[in-house]
Amino acid sequence: MEVSYDKFYTENRATFDTRPQDEEEQVDVQEMTVYEVNQLDRGSPALLSLSKFALDWYDRFRPQPLGGLGDMVTFSNKIFDGMLKKRLGITAGIISVIGNYPDQDALLFEAAYSFYFGDLGHICVKGAYRSDKDTDLAVKGGSGIFRGVYGTVHLHNVEYPRVLFYRFRLQGIPRLPRALQWDTIPPTRGLHPSLMASLPSFCLPNFTD
Repeated sequence: MEVSYDKFYTENRATFDTRPQDEEEQVDVQEMTVYEVNQLDRGSPALLSLSKFALDWYDRFRPQPLGGLGDMVTFSNKIFDGMLKKRLGITAGIISVIGNYPDQDALLFEAAYSFYFGDLGHICVKGAYRSDKDTDLAVKGGSGIFRGVYGTVHLHNVEYPRVLFYRFRLQGIPRLPRALQWDTIPPTRGLHPSLMASLPSFCLPNFTD
């Protein structure tokens, strides 16, 4: 069935409103869901081989041995809303291997990276996570509408390392604009962004690319 993008945008106009609902209003905890998707079009990830194994982590997209302690990975992937219908921006950061579990085909990382939301600002997160388990990371601040933010974000590996799902629990900031409020598709294998998410009218203003 042919999709009418004009009709969809008209019916969902409020979800693209980036204005704060109340700049003075503080909310205890606000949830926001985000999908991170590596579509293999950004040259990400890239390995800095510092361990004695000196393995090419980029080939992690095909079965291979795991990396060693000290290996560092830089990455930048696209991020989408919880419905996979709106392009939000990118992630960018670095993770270092602090443990490996060959019998479980898993790595333990120490991570420090950011989520960039175009004109709205960015969020920094930090912490350790395993590639085969869910993890809670710390929200360590941000810019723009996220200035002064703190809290946690729950990371769920949907299809590691291609698709990851995040559930933010944000504190210390005014109520999020409607452009950052949406329903959420439950994270399951086989998900991919909607074709609409590639259209300019279905992206955050000046989204970071």
